[in-house]
Amino acid sequence: MRKKLFLALTVSAVILGGCSKGPKADYGVRDGVIFNGNKTVSCTMHKGYAAEGTLQATGDKISISWHKDFDDCGNNSAGVMSTDVVEDGDFSYFAMYLGTEYTVHQEKDKHMNCAYLKMSQETAQDSAIVLQSIENQMKDLILSDEFNTCTLDDKVYVTGVECEARSSGLTVPGQFVVQKGTVQTTSTVDVGDVTVGFISNGGYDYYQFGEYVVKAVAGYDISPYVTFVEAKH
Repeated sequence: MRKKLFLALTVSAVILGGCSKGPKADYGVRDGVIFNGNKTVSCTMHKGYAAEGTLQATGDKISISWHKDFDDCGNNSAGVMSTDVVEDGDFSYFAMYLGTEYTVHQEKDKHMNCAYLKMSQETAQDSAIVLQSIENQMKDLILSDEFNTCTLDDKVYVTGVECEARSSGLTVPGQFVVQKGTVQTTSTVDVGDVTVGFISNGGYDYYQFGEYVVKAVAGYDISPYVTFVEAKH
């Protein structure tokens, strides 16, 4: 029995130690689904301190950000007072302009998540349906200006620069994108401790790492920001 147990533990250790680990990701994309912390979230874009989504009840765009206090809210063009909001458990909300705009706050430990929705008269729905849909999209969302690292499939990590996570991959606006794909490389380069395929073409530099491609503005050094994690053999 002891020999079998020892063998099982040894095999488990080999399996668990078979892959190198990257930095701890605050948010990102796994298998086409956006996540933060250890939960998936219902949004179309997450960039650490803010997110965007499509409200399931109406199909309209919803934007979610965070701020410290109610008085810091940037989605209150009607000047609604904090004493006039409607409380709903951990959430509070107010409507503006005949119920076509909603601002919903969710209390967090040190700040408030703030969702803003603007609907047309054509897509306006019963307020209870709209509010429930907003709350569903907010409930697992974590936002912070201290988030520093995002990942694509725990294989490519982006750290130290503002990064937008979408189901298609990661984007650092104006600098580079990370997606699944293949390019025909002509040489190799080292990015950190990892050697990847490389080609420069049409004003862009392409880095091929397994099934992932980083497309960067030509001459932009991705090495301070991008970490590739490869399996150990």
